[in-house]
Amino acid sequence: MVGFDEGRRRMKGGRSLFARAFLLMLLSQVILVAGLSGVFVLAVQRSVESWNIDRGQQLQNLLIPEISEVYRTQGRLPETYLHRALDPFITGTVSAYITNATGEAVYLNVAGQQYSVHDPVVLQEQLETLPDIMGSPAVILEGGSVVGYLYTDTRRFREDLTNQRLLQSLFSIALGGSLAALVGAFLVALLFSRLMARQAGELARGITELAGGSRTVLFRAGGPVELQEIARSAAVLQTQLSREEELRRRWTEDIAHDLRTPVTALKTQLEGMTEGYIAVTPQRTELLFQEVLRIERLVTDLRDLSQMESPEASVTMGPVDPGAFITEVGSGYHARSREQGVELEVEAGGGVFSGDEHLLRRAVGNVLDNAFRHARGEAPKVVLRTRRDTAGFWFEVENSGEIAEVELSRVFDRFYRGANATGSPGSGLGLSIARAIVILHGGAIGMSCGNGVTTVRICLPPG
Repeated sequence: MVGFDEGRRRMKGGRSLFARAFLLMLLSQVILVAGLSGVFVLAVQRSVESWNIDRGQQLQNLLIPEISEVYRTQGRLPETYLHRALDPFITGTVSAYITNATGEAVYLNVAGQQYSVHDPVVLQEQLETLPDIMGSPAVILEGGSVVGYLYTDTRRFREDLTNQRLLQSLFSIALGGSLAALVGAFLVALLFSRLMARQAGELARGITELAGGSRTVLFRAGGPVELQEIARSAAVLQTQLSREEELRRRWTEDIAHDLRTPVTALKTQLEGMTEGYIAVTPQRTELLFQEVLRIERLVTDLRDLSQMESPEASVTMGPVDPGAFITEVGSGYHARSREQGVELEVEAGGGVFSGDEHLLRRAVGNVLDNAFRHARGEAPKVVLRTRRDTAGFWFEVENSGEIAEVELSRVFDRFYRGANATGSPGSGLGLSIARAIVILHGGAIGMSCGNGVTTVRICLPPG
């Protein structure tokens, strides 16, 4: 718990995940609003520039026909006639400057005010007030020949009062909308992060209680999929921890019980021998020795099972020939078959498979021990066979006789001994060790009953 509390203190000292998510969401909204605002300003600027260009082009299209008409009637471009022809089109928002083909000034009107082109000082002063007017002129053609050049300038879009008000309205609306969007984004991000933080906080508190030993924590469903998955995983972990703690408690009780019986027997016998009221005979000594061997087997099985179930456990894989494997395993049970009157049948098939031959020999041997111990019927029989299909490589051990269906889910538990095992030898760890070996191989083991036969099936992964 010290390490866990230290981890919590470190988490509190740093910025939480949801604070980071809030800042990230807010930053993304600021970037989005800034980008949209930039696009809006650029679009307005482009629209204003396009408006200025279009209006200038329209003005040129209006003035050039009038100028050409003056040239056709007068044979030149006199200032008086140009003023008379262009006056209806020149307003306070328009400026026009005309030169003849040689570049000599023949007409100047600035914002509706005509100026004499014969006074070079005045002409220069007025042209300086129009910095953009001397850009690209419109060529005035008559009969295919250049007769003059037209320079025009219109009041810029922003110089018009009405347009100024329009732009002010647009930018005010854009600014207000951006601020409203930012405020809305801030509130949404705040609400979202607080909601997630509350759900994550409840989940963290539940996990803290779980780490503290509570096994009645309620992990609520809901919220983001990731938090739901964490809640489901925590609930599964709580169930597994409860089951493991119950198994550990039962295991401790079973170990104490299984050790207490032979130890008590040894103690009683040795006390009697020591005090002289029990005779020391070879038969009695042999019985005491068998009790010591029983304790030794139990301790050895417990040690082996603990090693196999540890995270560091591993297997040494290699090719195994099923025929040789079955023959070697079965040879150790021929004498037992004759002594118990139980028929043993072996069927090898499936071809070479991969596994740890030493550990698999022990696993199959433990299953065979269990089968011989529980074989029933007028003609008791045990069958050991191997086969292969698309699911993998199979070991099957059958014995005549059945066990109660309620016991099937517990036969691989540590120290579990069914009703039929009462009084029979064994530590109650044989099938647990077999299961641990199979799991180390990445396989599965199970037991089923039907038609007077009990079958244990071991499936190893294909390969």
